[in-house]
Amino acid sequence: MSAPTPLLSVKGIRKTFGKVCAIDHVDFTLMPGEVHALCGGNGAGKSTFLRIVMGFLQPDCGEIRIKGRICQFSNAKQALNAGITIVQQELSMIPDISVAENIFLGQEPRKKLGFVDFKQLNEKAQALLDELDFDIKATRLTRTLSVAEQQLVEIAKALSHSNADIIFFDEPTSTIGEKDSLKLFKAIRKLSEKGKGVIYVSHRMSEIFTICNRYTVFRDGRYICEGDIQDISREKLIEEIVGGELNEEFAKYNKPTDEPLLTINELTSKPDFADVSITVKKGEIVGLYGLVGAGRTRLLDALFGIAPIENGTIQIGEKKLKKHSTRDAIRAGMAYVTEDRKETGLVLCGSVADNTSISSLPHFTRAGILNRKKEQTQVNAAVKAFNVKTPNTQELVQNLSGGNQQKVILAHWSMTQPDVLLLDEPTRGIDVGAKKEIYRYMSEQALTGKCILMVSSELPEIIGMSDRILVFKKGRVVAERKQEEATQTELLNLAS
Repeated sequence: MSAPTPLLSVKGIRKTFGKVCAIDHVDFTLMPGEVHALCGGNGAGKSTFLRIVMGFLQPDCGEIRIKGRICQFSNAKQALNAGITIVQQELSMIPDISVAENIFLGQEPRKKLGFVDFKQLNEKAQALLDELDFDIKATRLTRTLSVAEQQLVEIAKALSHSNADIIFFDEPTSTIGEKDSLKLFKAIRKLSEKGKGVIYVSHRMSEIFTICNRYTVFRDGRYICEGDIQDISREKLIEEIVGGELNEEFAKYNKPTDEPLLTINELTSKPDFADVSITVKKGEIVGLYGLVGAGRTRLLDALFGIAPIENGTIQIGEKKLKKHSTRDAIRAGMAYVTEDRKETGLVLCGSVADNTSISSLPHFTRAGILNRKKEQTQVNAAVKAFNVKTPNTQELVQNLSGGNQQKVILAHWSMTQPDVLLLDEPTRGIDVGAKKEIYRYMSEQALTGKCILMVSSELPEIIGMSDRILVFKKGRVVAERKQEEATQTELLNLAS
């Protein structure tokens, strides 16, 4: 009996950008029914590989075969027609049309005269959302969705292409909670049972060992190894990804004090949250855990002056904030790493240098004149401290990998010398090595007497890095646990 033909076979693909080689003669094979983990750190070449197979980029050399037939796509539509679709890490929704219109964009059902059949469109979209168990109305305006809900719509959009036999999932759970992740895994298993092939990209090791049955590792743009998931340990896979042994997953060594630094008293901003009281002490890392829509992000928005506050008080040391702006928050010693780095964290068309220094320009200005030399010196030091991989600081930040973009955001806020760090999903979509660098930064900042309030949907992270964990549910703090007494099961049950 002959062996089945691979759904996807890639041989010797190479792609360079100027003098930078993004991927160098990599190989990859996807068989029918496989859920194949594509593993690698930030800058390993995973995104470039996906973009080439999807037709967004053209390779310099190499061969791509779909079901045994040599293919080369000059655009994404050709890849879609060949049965390849993708759930992208970065959201690509059109905000001012409905969920249904986004899901079936380009494949809308039509009436006889060519007009869109909106009744059928909405029914098909709602049926798909219901099948996936995603609690979203197809008729909702996309702009009204949370980041997590938009990610669920991205997933539904990719799965709406019924002819697709090859589906890429690029960090699909980076913005969604545990319950929605389980729904996604159920959908992926159904795809596998139908003989479709799934390429799954994630930096979350627990997901890879839960849903995938095979793996391939890229490192520094090169193919490293491949095999069955059952034949490799978590520790060995991490070692292959980072190119060496990684001791301990979390770098936590801060020492909380008894001196309050951030005091939140009965803060209310309906309908998002109400009567929230939290005290974070110098040197302490406090984690906020909850399901999507619980109000955690809106609380951080309010603390930083983005969302309105109806009642309550905020105090940083001796400074009181009331009806404050983001500028007031920064001046009071607050920094905010938002959950969506491309939408609210970075100026993508700006350079690494400009993104790093943008909030601290007053430090380099005297009599209205900017001291460029002093600014550049500080930028260089910050970029080096956070180990940002970039050709130079004038490189556009949009050209960096997700992990290096996140490091630029942290470097940016470090230059403002904050006392209070608000971190919303700080390690979203970055590799285990970069995660540990961020954990180390958090511990070092806390050691200097600063405090951190962190939102995370990753249970191992929230337990591993928090001194105390506050559980958010329907806009209120419903429970508090110390690190040593917290369990993943209990936290999930409390938040549900």
